[in-house]
Amino acid sequence: MSIATKVDGKFMLPPEGLSQAESDVWLDVVRCLPPDFIAKEASEMLAAYCRHAVSTRDLSTMIARFNPRWLKVDGGLARYEKLLRMRSVESRAMLACARSLRLTSQSRVDPKTAGRARRNGMLPSFYDLQPDEFFDD
Repeated sequence: MSIATKVDGKFMLPPEGLSQAESDVWLDVVRCLPPDFIAKEASEMLAAYCRHAVSTRDLSTMIARFNPRWLKVDGGLARYEKLLRMRSVESRAMLACARSLRLTSQSRVDPKTAGRARRNGMLPSFYDLQPDEFFDD
């Protein structure tokens, strides 16, 4: 298996063995990060993240296309539940890889300074800008 390498010091290319969709996720990730953010030895973890991300997306597409009438057919509910379970497993695996690679926003923010940064001029979130009627009580 080939190991990802840096190209012109900019970003690592996806390793062989990833599908086109997985390679696209890889490139989306590495292009948004500093060139040395992902160490060479973590390239397999990033590849796993990409595989789980694409699997999660594919399962979500299958679930979205699932016709509710199929639930009434023998085995329909079991198949739907299995798809939901599989997506849950893939999502959790993807999130575990993202956390290990420190790709999540939470992993890059120091909790001690997050509140201070907010008070010192961080822009309000989408939810801060919504009227009270937006939220169900």
